[in-house]
Amino acid sequence: MALRRVFITGGTGSIGSRLVEDIVNDGHFVYFSSRTIESGRQLIKKLQLSSQQAKAIKLDFDDSIDDFK
Repeated sequence: MALRRVFITGGTGSIGSRLVEDIVNDGHFVYFSSRTIESGRQLIKKLQLSSQQAKAIKLDFDDSIDDFK
């Protein structure tokens, strides 16, 4: 079981992807945002993570807040 659940914005960027990797390696579960769900899936595949370790969430700050209700 994960120690904590962490949310990282911009998880597929150069800094964000490193944070995702490091935090998962520390035993935590990571939710991370990406502008597209496909780039999130690619990061999960690249880091060889399972659904028990991380989940990508599509989040674009250009979206209306109503899209998140």
